[in-house]
This record gives sequence, structure tokens and C-alpha cells, in this order.
Amino acid sequence: MKFKTYISKDSKLKDAIAALGWSNNEDIYSCSEDQQVYKWSSSNREMVQVAKLPDGFVSTDLHWLVGKGSGIGTPGASAVSGSKGGESLLIAGADGRFVILNKSARIERNVSAHTGPIVTARWSPDGAGLLTAGEDGIIKIWSRSGMLRSTVVQNEGQIRCARWSPNATAIVYCQGPFVAIKPLAANSKLTKWRAHDGLVLCLSWSNNTSMIGTGVEPQHRTI
Repeated sequence: MKFKTYISKDSKLKDAIAALGWSNNEDIYSCSEDQQVYKWSSSNREMVQVAKLPDGFVSTDLHWLVGKGSGIGTPGASAVSGSKGGESLLIAGADGRFVILNKSARIERNVSAHTGPIVTARWSPDGAGLLTAGEDGIIKIWSRSGMLRSTVVQNEGQIRCARWSPNATAIVYCQGPFVAIKPLAANSKLTKWRAHDGLVLCLSWSNNTSMIGTGVEPQHRTI
């Protein structure tokens, strides 16, 4: 396997990148610590500023709700037919807030969600809602418009990462060396196991194989 490396013609970033993610197969969006949102295109390798976040908002995660026509991103996400880019951009903050920007990069919602930093903010696979997970040990589910629906995990210790299952019926998350799966059906039991000896820092739930991958320091991975 060979990788192509692209370098920006003229980087406009003045501060460290706090979060980044794909919008489609060509565009990457990033948030810097100076509250600026930039778009970088692999077609022309140019970086342009597209939005300004609220003062004092330090990003920790971002995730595009991507249309079906984009070929990447959230599988099955509802969007305008034939769309080739992102529909809504979800950005989490270190102060416990998250913001939702429309595809014109205008802030539509600014929501106080957690006490302390949000570590994960993810659109659901069907695009109907989103989850947030915080260092306060809480995972919440919100509507697409940013209204709280439920609190599914509460006060079990600091959460490092969380992801939806491919069919949006469960959430997987990590705390310390443990990984847990929380089904969203009523009266369902939590499944939890020790995945590593060290701290689990990240995880992902495959849409194609339904396998869960985890990453832990230093440089270990488990599937």
C-alpha cells in the first residue's frame, strides 16, 4: 500500500489544531485553538477560513453529518438527495458545550451539555440524533436539533471515547482499561470487560464487520 502525502500551499493556522475531520472525499475541516474553523481541499491544497466559533470555545472533537451522495462519513445519514458534502457540522468543546453549524458554516445551536470537557461528539448512523460523552462520566443522547433526549451513562468515571453501533441500537465507550457496550433498549444489561492493561484512549466500531477496535498507550491496538 502506498500513501500520498499532501502539504498545504499556504497554511493559515496560527495555533495548534484541536480537532479535524472529513466533510467529503476531498475536503477536510479543522478547528484551531483560536476558535477558527478552516477548510482544506485536496484538489487545490488551499486552506480557507469558513467560520468563527464563540469566544473562549476550545474544540475537542468534530463530526460531519454527511449526505448519502458523499460516499464517506455517517452511513445512512439522512440528507438532501445527491448531496456531495456535509449537511451539519457538530463541534464539541472543552467547556462542556457543543455547537452545530449548517453547511453554510453558520452556528445554529450552542448547547451547554456537560460539566467539564466533552471528549466525544458523534452523529448517529441514521442522522436522527447525536451523542456526547464527557470527562464527567456522562453520555447523553440529543436530537438532531440539539434537544436532550436521554442520559444513558452517568457518573461511572472519566470517559475517554464513545461511538455508536452501526445500527444505532447501542453505544460503546471506554473508561480506564475497560470497554463497555450500553444497549439503548429498555431494561437491557451493560456488557463490560477489561480490554487492556493500560488506559484505553480511543475506539471504533466497524460499520462493515461489526468489530470493535481499541487503541491504548503505548502503541497497542486490539480488535
